[in-house]
Amino acid sequence: MGKNKPQYWVFTNCMPDVYTGSGLVIHQVLSVLGSQIIRYDNPATGKFLNILQPRLNSLRLSIGWLLLFARRKKHVAFNSIFVMGGEAWLFLWVYRKWFIKKNIQIIHYSNGPEIRYRPHFKQEKWFNRLLTHWMRLAFTIPDKIITVSASDKDWLLQQQIVQNVHILPPALDPVFDSPLPSQNEINAHANAPLRLLYCARWTQAKGKDIVLGILEYLTHQAIPFQLTLVGVGEEAAVRQELSKLNGAHITIYPLVREKAELYALYCAAQYLLFPSRGESFGLVPLEAMRCGCRVLATRVGVLEQAPHDCFVPCDLNTESFINALLSLRDNQRVGELMRENAFHFAGQFGFQNFQNRLKQLLGEE
Repeated sequence: MGKNKPQYWVFTNCMPDVYTGSGLVIHQVLSVLGSQIIRYDNPATGKFLNILQPRLNSLRLSIGWLLLFARRKKHVAFNSIFVMGGEAWLFLWVYRKWFIKKNIQIIHYSNGPEIRYRPHFKQEKWFNRLLTHWMRLAFTIPDKIITVSASDKDWLLQQQIVQNVHILPPALDPVFDSPLPSQNEINAHANAPLRLLYCARWTQAKGKDIVLGILEYLTHQAIPFQLTLVGVGEEAAVRQELSKLNGAHITIYPLVREKAELYALYCAAQYLLFPSRGESFGLVPLEAMRCGCRVLATRVGVLEQAPHDCFVPCDLNTESFINALLSLRDNQRVGELMRENAFHFAGQFGFQNFQNRLKQLLGEE
């Protein structure tokens, strides 16, 4: 690389934190690019945008992009624009056409074309068509597209987006590089209640209705269980929905900010319930796999390509999850083989692999 090291101007409309999927991707990209970033702009953080209502988010961000571009007319020494976030595209096209007088490369890191999986878009056909058209137009602008999963790449190709499209999934936090917990640790409480874990927002999109159905069945059948809910949001509202499960042992962590704490919660659980209706990628099952927690999940995101012996694929209904849970409970040998296979499968998503692949895609290796 040396003195020819590329310089990047980074645009994003998401916060670079590690507690959301988009934020994690941005955080990891910024970590790799480091000193090569000569300018970083995020209109979502501008104080002048606070005068608008949060519900007008797209309008707020659009105004933010326009104001940013109005201030950036002077020449800056960059040779690539790295964009993460959809609202930037139409304005970036205008900016490139009017203001940028040099040949630059525009790179887009997509966290997934969301209309591919969001159920409520299917109910609004006119909106779905409009958004599909907008996304198709937006994705014709970049010179190179990096996306998180094979299914997202397939969607782009279906929309006749034939640019330089590459797959680069986000990486697991280094805390998950630890060895697989031993079987003795997992079975330390073999006669105790089922130890269940749900780690997602408490919404229909993430399958809260299916989780409630599972818990109601276990309660009705007097099958003892302990449930840990992580990252669900407002605790009072969740407890209200769970109040009819009399006597159930439920622990709620509305938000876990330390990955080490999250790692410990995964290790303490036997089964992860992940009845999601759609994921751009879905790191939660991979994190659970690295901790020896058996995963019961729908085939969404990264699990669409996962081997069948790494987790228990379930249909999007309560009965399928209940049958899978009881079957796995009664067959410890299958569960142990699954733990080992899953641990090795998830291991390929380490940060070092992410860093090497991103540098390769950017032509730095």
